[in-house]
Amino acid sequence: MENHWRHFLTDFGAAFVDDIVNDYGDRAAEYRAVLSSNVIADLSHLGLIEVSGDDANEFLHGQFTSDVDAITPRHSQLSAWCTPKGQVLAIFLIFRRGEHYYLLLPRELVDMTIHRLRGYVLRAAVAMADASDSLAHIGIAGDDVATYLKHSVEDVPHVVNDATQNGTVTLLGIPGPTPRFLAVGKPARLQAVWQALASKVTPVGAGPWALLDILAGIPSIYPATSEAFLPQMLNLHALGALSFQKGCFPGQEVIARVKYRGKLKRRTYLAHLDTDAVPDPGDALFEVRSRERIGQVLNARPHPDGGIAMLAVIETEAAGSTEVRLHRDEGPTVQVQPLPYSLNAA
Repeated sequence: MENHWRHFLTDFGAAFVDDIVNDYGDRAAEYRAVLSSNVIADLSHLGLIEVSGDDANEFLHGQFTSDVDAITPRHSQLSAWCTPKGQVLAIFLIFRRGEHYYLLLPRELVDMTIHRLRGYVLRAAVAMADASDSLAHIGIAGDDVATYLKHSVEDVPHVVNDATQNGTVTLLGIPGPTPRFLAVGKPARLQAVWQALASKVTPVGAGPWALLDILAGIPSIYPATSEAFLPQMLNLHALGALSFQKGCFPGQEVIARVKYRGKLKRRTYLAHLDTDAVPDPGDALFEVRSRERIGQVLNARPHPDGGIAMLAVIETEAAGSTEVRLHRDEGPTVQVQPLPYSLNAA
């Protein structure tokens, strides 16, 4: 995080833990705010990879699970990159600014993704760079924020995955329990957007913003869960992040076999835990009677109504059971809840 951007956030009361905005003075209130009012969040805990060059579109289309040809300055996508065995290495939001593509994903995966992607470039005219600090990125959410944003930018997306270009600011519509937007641009320009919204919205830390991803059913992959799941296990087919019409990409044969010949035995579920202890990505879930491991945590955050909201990959036959626990017999029961989208696209 560049110092001037950090100083800017500090002026608004931001408290940092390992360069991540933890809160602005009242973390519990911020978790309540993301579900009940209009909020703004620094997203510096997420990284940006810039991909450019004459062959960038063709290269990315041949690597990622979504139809990259459909990405334009007016349209973004959720997508993923897989190993040749079909295991998801990373999930990211992919969008364009001018002729350049950008991948938004956890910072912990930026270096690995760039390094491994470069191994497939060969003679293609493609360049990759870490743009995490050169471009600021903030999130804005709430029932009224679309109206508020019109005072700072000319064009606001109307639906999820729409993108608008407002001078040096790219604005993306993203899923959430309330209207949600991602703004990307030069730090000085986004400071002006933040200041224009400051009197109307509540600043929140990284955790409350991640809660919105969880409630939207959007999975995140971290180092502990990279290379652990097929795309369908992460519901990517239901989220428009997996195309079977686009042609080949790494792992495509394995992934297609699951769709056309196999039965998917694990899926991502939204769940509640009656505990105050937040599990980590990769933490195991167990079936009480058999004591067998039947799932893994993807992401979890406190819920303002109490307990923990969580996305986890769980065996489908066990997901409806009251016998699924975090951390074996002594752990809290995993209570599966409805997702905000249908899984019938499997």
